[in-house]
Parts: sequence; C-alpha cells; structure tokens
Amino acid sequence: MRTYPLSKWLTQGTYPRLYVPIVLIMVAVTLVRYHALVGAEREQAQLRMRAELQAAAYAVLQALDEPAGNAAAEERLRQAAQVADAPIQSIRWELPSRPAVDLRNAMPPTKAPPWFVQLLDLPTPRHTVAHRLADGRTGQLALALWPQHYVDRAWSAMATQLRITALNIFTILLLLTLILRANDRMLDRMRHAAERFKQGHLDARIRRTGTLEAREIADTFNDMAGKVQSLVLSLQETQRQQNEQLHFRRQLVNALPLPLFVLGADGAHLETNKAWRELLNASRPSTVAGTLDQLWADGVDSSIVLAQRLSDRPSGWQTTVRPLQGVPHEMACYHATFTAPDGVPAGTIGVLVDMTEHTQALQAERAGRACAEAALDTVADGVITMDAQGLVRTINGAAQRVIGLAQGQTVGRHVDEVFRLEPPHSVLAASGTQGHAAHGAGAAATAILACHSGAPRTVDYSVAAVHAPDGTAAGHVLVFRPR
Repeated sequence: MRTYPLSKWLTQGTYPRLYVPIVLIMVAVTLVRYHALVGAEREQAQLRMRAELQAAAYAVLQALDEPAGNAAAEERLRQAAQVADAPIQSIRWELPSRPAVDLRNAMPPTKAPPWFVQLLDLPTPRHTVAHRLADGRTGQLALALWPQHYVDRAWSAMATQLRITALNIFTILLLLTLILRANDRMLDRMRHAAERFKQGHLDARIRRTGTLEAREIADTFNDMAGKVQSLVLSLQETQRQQNEQLHFRRQLVNALPLPLFVLGADGAHLETNKAWRELLNASRPSTVAGTLDQLWADGVDSSIVLAQRLSDRPSGWQTTVRPLQGVPHEMACYHATFTAPDGVPAGTIGVLVDMTEHTQALQAERAGRACAEAALDTVADGVITMDAQGLVRTINGAAQRVIGLAQGQTVGRHVDEVFRLEPPHSVLAASGTQGHAAHGAGAAATAILACHSGAPRTVDYSVAAVHAPDGTAAGHVLVFRPR
C-alpha cells in the first residue's frame, strides 16, 4: 500500500483536499445529532420516571387502604413494591402516633458506561403524597426510584443509534476511499500519458475507463492530445516544405548566372551565389562586405556599414570590380530592399551585371565618332547629319561657318530650321529622296541659303539617305558647298 505525506496527498486533486473537511463535517454533524439525541433521551427518561413514579405510588396506596400494624404495613409495602412495575429505591409510610415504616431495595446493576451515566445525569425521582385512610387518619407516603434503570434504557437506544451511525460513517468513508482511489488511478494514468507525451510519443492516450469523471477527463485529454498531434505533424510537414523551398532557393540562387548577394538589415552577410564567388575568387565563408569593398574604387572607408553605402547609391550604378586575381570588370550593380511579411525592411538583395563588352563597345563607338567628326572638320564642304525625323545630330566646322551657328545651337533642332532655303522649303522634300533611294544618295540641287549671320548665299547641296543593317531608314546626310 502506497503512502504519501499529508502535504503531497492534499495536492493530488479535489477529492483528497475535500476528504478532511468531509470527515470534519461528519464528526460535527454526529456530535450535534447525538447532543440532541442525548437531550431527547434525558427528557423522555424524565417523563417515563414521573409516569412510573405516579403509577407505583398509586399501587402502594391501594395496598395501604386496609388498617394494620407496622408489621403488616411493611409486608404490604413489600408486596406493593413487587407488584409495581418500577425500580423502587425506597418507600416510607408515616401515620400519626405510629413509627414510620421504611423499605429500601438494593441498587440494580447498571449496564451503561460511567461516562454515559454522567452525560445523561438523571436525578433520583422522588414523590411524596398524603393519603387519607378509611378510618379517617391521614398518612404520608414518600417514594423514590432508582435512575439507573432509565439510564440503561437510554443507553440501549443510544447503542442502537451508535451502531447505525458507525455503519453509515464506515459506508461513507468507504465510498470516499473508493472515489479517492479511482481519482488517484485517473491522475496516475494522466501523469503517465503526459510524461510519454512530453517524451515525444504523440500517440499517447488515456484509457477510457473508471468513473464518469475519469472518462470525461480521458476524453478531454485524448481530444487535446489528438489536436496537438495534428498540429505537430502539420508543423513538421510545414518545416519539411520550408526546408525543400530553402534548398530549392539555394539551388536557384546558385544556378543564376549573375553574381548575387543578400545582406541583412544591419549589413551583415546572409548569402552569395556561385557566380559571385567565381567572379571575385572568394570562398563561401568570406563576407559580402569584404568582397564588396572592391566595388569602390574611390577609396571609401571599409568601416562604413555596407547597407548604408548601398542606400546612398541609386540602383544600377556602374563601377569597376577588381578581383583578387584576374582582370578588372566593368560591372553594373542593381540592388533593392526586401521586406519581412510585416512590411519591415529586412535587408538588401543585389546583382552584378557584367558591362565590360558594352563599355568597350561604347568606347569604340565614341572613338569612331570622334574620328569621324575630326575627319568631317577637315572637309571644306559643309556636312550635316540628321536622324530619321530630320533632327540635326552633327554639323562640321565648314557648315557652322557658312550657316553662322555653333554646334551647340544646331544639335537637336530640325534641319529646316538650321539650313533655311529661299523660298522656304524642306531640303528633304526638295531632294526627292526621303531616304528611299536605292543607292543612298540624292541628286544635287542649287538653292539660296538664308544664313543666320550675313547675306544669303547660293549653295549646291545634295541629301543622301543612311540605312540601318536591316534596311530601315536611320537618317540623312546633307552636303553643301557655297559658290
């Protein structure tokens, strides 16, 4: 049999905590009940004593009606005491001018315990009555009864009630003990299932047995455990999917041909892809900040937070990347801020685009354009180039001197505003070619040129169409010579 300290036993549940109060209430109710019962038995015994005392006095007086001497009176008293159904303690009969007759009986044995005798505390019943005899004399009869007889009768009734009460208390305590045992078993099953649940056995359940309360608790625990198991399995499935998505994202990032980097909100390194490491010849553990320091050729202090440096620059800025080994690259850096699900900025993601070939092509184009402009400046004829809409793109020195406008005053304006003919008409319409001549050049024409400074001059001019590689019109070239 298991035993527990009182403090632990009282914390086992509701029933153990109520066990002691229930016992105390039972004791209090029993004390109150027996206090009232003792009072009722005392009152009933007193009523019975008075009734039997009067009956015994009447029986004795009937025996004393015939006159007789003291000896005969004493004998009649004894007979009357035997006939009277009462525990007579003493009888005293007194007549005038005669000695009193006393009769005393021995105290009967008492079955009631002494403590009950003291508790009941019945006084000795006494009765004194004056009786007139047939010869005219008046006698006095004093009668007393033993109270022990009535105490025994009260104790007999109380003993019966005590046996019934003991049986009731035993039955109640037995039921409480059975309930406590069932409650302890229920708590033990719940404790065992909870321990297994904590250890990761999500299929742990409580057997649905016992009392109605135990079955209800088992249903509640099993329902909760089922929901928790479903939630954990759902979280595990979600975690698995997130791991797959993370693995796929890393593979996708590494598969991107463009160098890519990811920074946290504080500028800390989060991720770089394979193209980034190959470009800068950096291993994976190297920080983004350390490798991105190579993007600033102007000597920016590397202690500045990288995220702040990126926020100070517009997306798409171009710089020279100098790897630890290899030739420099002209790269364009595109970056943007990404946010968390709650909208708070979470960091920066950026990519590098190799602009080396494009930069070299632009440099070659600029060099060719410079050479062409230098060559045109050496030509004595005036040369004006324009786009397909007739807007001036270049004008050489000879044309500027004849027309009277500097290059900055002509570029972007329509050719008819710069090369004004009299009477006014368009050089493109006058040429008749409009860029559609198969051989790319128009017929020469003579016209009066209204110079912007000085008098008009007669010029010979021709217009040739310029075509793109796909055959579409890209612009025109106007060549003129003053006479």
